[in-house]
Amino acid sequence: MQPSTYLLHEPIRPKAILKSSTMAHEPHPIPQLLRIPLLYVEPVLALNGALLLFLSPGRFLAAMSPRAASASVGGNDSLADVRVLTDQLAILQLLFAFNVGVLLRATRDAGVWRVACAGMLMSDVLHVLASVRELARGGGQRSVGVGTWRAEEWVNFGVLVGMGLVRLAVVMGVGMRAARSGKDKNKGKTG
Repeated sequence: MQPSTYLLHEPIRPKAILKSSTMAHEPHPIPQLLRIPLLYVEPVLALNGALLLFLSPGRFLAAMSPRAASASVGGNDSLADVRVLTDQLAILQLLFAFNVGVLLRATRDAGVWRVACAGMLMSDVLHVLASVRELARGGGQRSVGVGTWRAEEWVNFGVLVGMGLVRLAVVMGVGMRAARSGKDKNKGKTG
């Protein structure tokens, strides 16, 4: 029976799938040192970013660019002119949290992990470039030189570079266990 036919006619039984699968008994192909930041640290950071964008978008914008015309003025954090953009960015942060917190937990497929991390790495690189561009403009009298950075820049770049290195390691297959073929799995077993 073809897999698509099976899915259309048979109910999905997760417990039966797990019991019959050797997946639960094989070690995870992604090293634990790489899984922990992606499965536990990253979702918390993304959720924190989403909450900040939803609840205090002015603080978020001031952290990214204190000279932004949309930064909160006089304690007014409504930012009516750009609120739709900050809400949409918050929604993307929630998607990011879902992808690392749920999607990667749902599979042991190293290929899925590598593709997901490649997409997130692309996002990290573009985020760094946007931040560098803002610093090069002299945002808040700062410059690309690290001597003028605020705590916000150190945290921003530290998280981006740190998590970017974790994602790069996954994309490059660092420390990954090779998937065993069916022949290798049966090697040494007697019929």
